[in-house]
Amino acid sequence: MLADDAVRLASSGAPGLAQAVIRLKDSLTAHVLREEQGVFTRLKEAGIANAYYVDDLEEDHVRFASNLALPAEVSASELDQLTDELVRHIAIEEYDVFPAAANLLTDEPAKPSWPGN
Repeated sequence: MLADDAVRLASSGAPGLAQAVIRLKDSLTAHVLREEQGVFTRLKEAGIANAYYVDDLEEDHVRFASNLALPAEVSASELDQLTDELVRHIAIEEYDVFPAAANLLTDEPAKPSWPGN
């Protein structure tokens, strides 16, 4: 994980920490945009966002961006805490939000695709 790489660099004092944080920030930014312009928007349009943690996840996105705003100033302990928060955040998405969204946002039930239907 990019966050783990940044934590290792910060802990060891090895060069390249700012670049590792920038890679992490860029990766998270792309991820956030896809979620907020995709599934989160659809959940809000369907009126079910609050029940599926969307507001909390979006607050995480804002906090992550703030924590990574100055890549050269991020400490090992801040990166370690961010990594823990990312693991929690991803678990909520993968095990709660995305499966619920897949079920709730499907337009129609799947139909068999054999001839005559």
